[in-house]
Amino acid sequence: HFAVIVDDLDELRTAEIRPKEVPYVNSQLTNREVTVVLRLAPVSADINTPYMMEDAPYWLLGTKVASLSLWNREGNIVYEHIAPWYFSPATEDISKLKTKQEEIQDLLDIEIDPILMPIENP
Repeated sequence: HFAVIVDDLDELRTAEIRPKEVPYVNSQLTNREVTVVLRLAPVSADINTPYMMEDAPYWLLGTKVASLSLWNREGNIVYEHIAPWYFSPATEDISKLKTKQEEIQDLLDIEIDPILMPIENP
C-alpha cells in the first residue's frame, strides 16, 4: 500500500480564478460537474518504515501539485493551474527541440573566411 501526501493541495483548493477567466469557466460548466486531474511530483519518500493505518502498512510518498486541471463532461478543459516550477514532458521536448534548433542555427551562422573560399571559374 502507498499513501500519497499532497503538500500544497490546500493552497489550490482556495485559489481564485482570475476575473477575466470567470465568463469562460461559467460557460463551460453548464451542469457544474467536473473531473479534476492532478499531476503530482514526488518530493520525498520514506523507504525505511511504513506508516500503519487500519492495521495495514503504507509507504509514504510526499508530493507537490505540478498541475491541476478541471474538465467538463464534454471533455473540454475548463481551467488549469500549472506550478511555475513544473515543465511537462511535452514542454521539455519542445525546450530540447529549441536548443537543437539554436545549435544548428549557430552552426549555420558561422562566417566563412573569404580566403578559404574556392575561387569560381569565370
